[in-house]
Formats: sequence, structure tokens, C-alpha cells
Amino acid sequence: MQTFYYRHSKANRKIPTIPETTINYNELTFVIKGEFEYVLNGITHTVSAGDCVIVKSGEKRMREPTKNCDYVSFNFYTALPENFPTTIKESLSGEITMLITLCDEMYSKYYDWKNKIDSALDLIIKLLKEKLLRSGENPTAIKIKRYLKAQIGAKLSLSAVAKSVGYSPNYCDTLFKKETGTSIFEYLTELRISEAKLLLTEGILKLTEIAEAVGFEDYNYFARTFKKNCGYTPSEYKRIANVKQI
Repeated sequence: MQTFYYRHSKANRKIPTIPETTINYNELTFVIKGEFEYVLNGITHTVSAGDCVIVKSGEKRMREPTKNCDYVSFNFYTALPENFPTTIKESLSGEITMLITLCDEMYSKYYDWKNKIDSALDLIIKLLKEKLLRSGENPTAIKIKRYLKAQIGAKLSLSAVAKSVGYSPNYCDTLFKKETGTSIFEYLTELRISEAKLLLTEGILKLTEIAEAVGFEDYNYFARTFKKNCGYTPSEYKRIANVKQI
């Protein structure tokens, strides 16, 4: 990521006009309050509060002046995925809002703000990618995934999962497998092993504590499941992870 321009208008003055220009960098702009119009490659896009507009290198852009609009713009050189749309509706999530607040602080406090903002912008783009991946997913499958993540350390039954989304167990399992290609409990196992890997890398908890934290009451069963999924025992994985960090 290579950010060279950052601006947060904070609705303190009229947004300046941008004449029609072909840019040789990328622009990502979020609207926090109000709205404005962008003309990209001859097509007008209305960008409202909560939305973002993405202008890729090589595209023509033009913007009309607008009063009382709170927006945040990033200009950067790193390439964007080709499948990124021009606008993403309701893209300003809580996580992205917090990252923008962090960018405001870094911009105001540090002379080398560009390097510091790079990391935040990289996270913002990753969050936008995740949103686009989720946009075509069934809402009930999304709710099930969120419930499983929130209850990762609990003893779960299919009935409890189904109750959390208001459908029957059979319907939930069938729908989830159709949407994801895996059963609810196969997905839960993968989720638990992924979380266990993070905890093993941190190296704070004991192996038995990690097993319990991710929902395994029997450590031996956890160790067998872990090895089946990633090819290493938990202790082997922990040792390898620690070596890589040195």
C-alpha cells in the first residue's frame, strides 16, 4: 500500500470541483454525511452517506461542488482487485469508521502519516473485500456463522443453532450445506481449529486451556482433530509457529 493523499472534509466547507481528468492512481472516498455526484468515464454516480466510490487508475473522473458534505478520501498507488465495483452501498461499517478515526489522529499527529495510514487503508480494503464476498450469501447462513463464532467455546447442538435463527434444525443444516458446501458442524470444527492456531501462535495459554477455549472438553480428541485438519499436533504447530516468529 502506498498512500500519498488523505483528506477528511468534516463538512467544514464547500467540496471543491474536480475537472474531468484521467488519474494515474486509485481513489477511495467514503461519504459520512450528505451526498455528492461523481462522473466516472461519462457515467454519473450518486454517492450518499454510508457509501463509498472507487476510482481506479486510468479512469476519468469529475466531481461537482456540494455543500455540507462530510467525506474521507484516500489516494494511493497500490493496485485494486479488477472486480471491485465503482460504488459500494452501505460500506461504512463500524470497523471502517474506527479506522478512519485512527487515520484522522495519525494525520494530525505525525509528519510521516503516509506510512502509518498505509496499514489502516490496507485493512479498510480487506474489509470491503469481505463485504463484497458476503453480499451474495444467504442472510440465514450469515446469521449461523456469526452465532457459531460468538459461541465458539460453548457446547453446541444443532437445535441451539437453529433456535438462534428461528428455523428448524433440518432446514438450517440443509440450507447451510447448500450455501457453503459444508455442514454446520464441519464449519464449526474448521472455525475452532483456526482459532486454536491463533491461540497457539500467541503462546499464552496452555494446550489444555486452548482446547477448552475453542470448545473441546476432551484434549485428546482436540489433538486428534487438530492433526487431522492441519497435519501437525498442537504442540508441533506451536513449536513451528514460535520458530517462525524468531
